[in-house]
Amino acid sequence: MLRCMFGRLLLMLTAGTFVAGIVVPRLFDAGSARLSAPAPAPASASAAPAASPGTQAELVRDADGHFRAPALVNGRPLTMVVDTGASMVILRESDARAAGINVPPTDAWDGRAMTANGETRFAPIRIASISVGGVERIDIAGAVMRDDQLPTALLGQSYMNALSEVSITGDKMRIR
Repeated sequence: MLRCMFGRLLLMLTAGTFVAGIVVPRLFDAGSARLSAPAPAPASASAAPAASPGTQAELVRDADGHFRAPALVNGRPLTMVVDTGASMVILRESDARAAGINVPPTDAWDGRAMTANGETRFAPIRIASISVGGVERIDIAGAVMRDDQLPTALLGQSYMNALSEVSITGDKMRIR
């Protein structure tokens, strides 16, 4: 049990350090999002096929210690950092717009998050689909932050909790 707790703590600290300590509280549950997400983009030759129940993906830890996930967000490619310390998937504003998500004007953003630079605002959203290596989940809670507040998109717990299995062995993370 101590080994498990240490491993989880190490992952959280590593990911948290990378994103300057972003902590996003769970401000809404699956039924309370006010924004609608668009339908996924049509599949293209480069898009991964829909996942079958036994589909799994493997991510390899980068030299800097982070797991990066080549993902499809609403059918559009986006590299995300796996962040087990983030309560939900967090997209940069430009990434959300590229994925076809209707982002409200920043003066309407009512979510609050603490970062290394202090409190910042975000917009809660719903993401129609996220697929990592063919492991697709639909209707995922997320948040949008300004590009200057977030160095990269984060694959947080709202996606990870929807998976049936997450395991890390050495430098490999397997998801299903």
